[in-house]
Amino acid sequence: YTTDGTEPTVSSAIYSEPVLLDTSATLKAVTIVNGLPATNSMSHSFNINKATVKPVKYLVPYSENYKGSGEYTLVNGIRGSTNHSDGNWQAWEGTNMEVIIDLQQPAEIHSISVGTLQNIGAWIFLPVKLDFFVSDDGATFRRVAEKLNETDPLSGENQLKDFSVEFNPVSANFVKVIAYNLGKAPKGHLGAGKNTWLFVDEIAVE
Repeated sequence: YTTDGTEPTVSSAIYSEPVLLDTSATLKAVTIVNGLPATNSMSHSFNINKATVKPVKYLVPYSENYKGSGEYTLVNGIRGSTNHSDGNWQAWEGTNMEVIIDLQQPAEIHSISVGTLQNIGAWIFLPVKLDFFVSDDGATFRRVAEKLNETDPLSGENQLKDFSVEFNPVSANFVKVIAYNLGKAPKGHLGAGKNTWLFVDEIAVE
């Protein structure tokens, strides 16, 4: 296997114990038989940042139908695919996502990114807006940025989109993110007037 994005060969590291990643990396692995690759390489990217594996408090519960890998799904460094059932997504039906990430120590931060999915055939739409907040005590928050979605809800059948914001560096112990669900499917959609889904795979803090 390799962790620098290059294709693994017979001379690459051999997997014999869990691989420790402390920075963002692309892990590629391949099975070697008789000195030659027996399969195409498998690849997965990991985004390691200040929110990675930090405790997440859900102010709005996620759907039990799409709970990813549980309470660390949004901060495990693993991105979802355009397959909304791949196990890397958490989802909210007709409600917003509102979470607080405990950074566990004062950290200087200047950017936050939220990964989302649109698949209108499955009634999954991008959020209409996101608000970003920071706090020293986890109780009183101040907004540092907002991001509007300017994409037509009915454009693009299947797409991944990161909503990212940059702001002047601030020190914070907690980060709160609210992603606003479209709420109801728009006119012209098969499910017009019905609840829409909001899907999120990862929140990165730098």
